[in-house]
Amino acid sequence: MAGPAADGHPAALVRLDAETAWRLCVRGIEPADALTRAEIEGDRQLAEAACRIVSVVH
Repeated sequence: MAGPAADGHPAALVRLDAETAWRLCVRGIEPADALTRAEIEGDRQLAEAACRIVSVVH
């Protein structure tokens, strides 16, 4: 897991609306689709990795 960059700022920032984040976490949409809806700052590869998240919801 990567920490903050040497300057104290995150290496990547991914902003998703709540609906997209929910669908992404439960695999209702593909990571590539979520990325088209995301605002990304910083390291693109790291942002893409973050969009491969999966959650288990009970």
